[in-house]
Amino acid sequence: MNIQILRNGVDSLYIAFRGALSANTLAALAAAKERALETGDDLPVEIMGIDGTIAPNGGGKSGYSYLFNTGIDGELWKIKKNDDPEQWNLFVEVSSLGLALKGYEAVKASLFETLETWGGRVIEESINRIDWAVDLVAPDFQLSAENFVNHSHCGVSDFSKGEQEEENTGSGFRVDYRNRKVKTVTVGKMPNRQVQVYDKRQEQIYKVNSPWFAIWGFDRADCPIVWRVELRAGKQYLKREPEQKKAWDIRTFADLEAAFGVMFETAMQQVRIIANGDYENISRAPDHAIWAAVRVELESALVGMVKGEITERVRTESRAQMTKMLSKQALGVAVSWSVASGHDLSEAAREFGSALDMEWRKYAYGEAFAKKYQAAAERLKFLNSEGSYDNANGSNNQRSGAAGQECAVIHERAGSGPGLGTGRGNHDGCYQPA
Repeated sequence: MNIQILRNGVDSLYIAFRGALSANTLAALAAAKERALETGDDLPVEIMGIDGTIAPNGGGKSGYSYLFNTGIDGELWKIKKNDDPEQWNLFVEVSSLGLALKGYEAVKASLFETLETWGGRVIEESINRIDWAVDLVAPDFQLSAENFVNHSHCGVSDFSKGEQEEENTGSGFRVDYRNRKVKTVTVGKMPNRQVQVYDKRQEQIYKVNSPWFAIWGFDRADCPIVWRVELRAGKQYLKREPEQKKAWDIRTFADLEAAFGVMFETAMQQVRIIANGDYENISRAPDHAIWAAVRVELESALVGMVKGEITERVRTESRAQMTKMLSKQALGVAVSWSVASGHDLSEAAREFGSALDMEWRKYAYGEAFAKKYQAAAERLKFLNSEGSYDNANGSNNQRSGAAGQECAVIHERAGSGPGLGTGRGNHDGCYQPA
């Protein structure tokens, strides 16, 4: 079978931190949230040298007072209004695009840079979730639930018949269809272990501004089916492998890097796609070529990042797609405005064009325009060469140390994953802001 691997890498990363930010940072977040409440919408702000948007609402029942988002290729920071470093006050969700463009190591470094800039005092971290994915093209591959072999505890739900997924201890087998063809097979449940195989192109094709076609190296119109094999490890699975009662005890980055390969290899042994054929002993059936290819890719997990020219292609194609969409919207609104203003078809192009030009000139030099322009520039900064896409090498040219910030104290377990990452090691001193 002809198989073309497009990419592999960490696709989701959620981390909780036991610690607190400095009083200055918490005060800046509180002031920014007050301004966001006045507008009732996410507000572009700079918090101690780091750009992002702050939400007018908090995290609801979770107790997080501040939601700070550094962009579509950045992170969502959930922060409690608490300066006690003994509490679990910080939670971070890293975007899949950020992980694709920058890579795991650069993202990890960026998280600690942010904590340093914000005067974070962190005692320990706890990995809450990590997903790893492989995107591939296999023209002859047909996704079929019949080729999946999984643990006997897994209940089966066929979503072509409207069945609901069974509640159990984390096992589950779910099949989704489109036009009578299997679209997605999902084995397991979060926050335990979950394996999902699905058509990633189908998921992205209906999105107006998807960066994934550029990452894969295809034009949207000519992109073949891209199959994604995604392995997910939730909080419960990271702490203990339920089927074999094996304690992974993965909490820190060092723990993760040391056990990453064996943990996901175990998942690939528990859930397999097997080759077509009749087998007396299904457990001895050979792996499907797709599964064998993914196992090879697992050997290089956690390393590498998207090349710079691909990052530029993502930016260029995203800008073109966004410009096309906004142009259509603007012209459509202009036509409706022209009709509502009483211009008939014969005079609309000339007379309304002049009227629109006059209205635009008056608006463009006002205070409201400047505010809206800055908000749009912040929201769409990833389209510009100076935007956050340029940080694929792990640096952030918009980060700067904040004078007077408290230094961050990080205590971690010793050790690092051999060949998979450097970890953070032991630190007994203070991090000086960059």
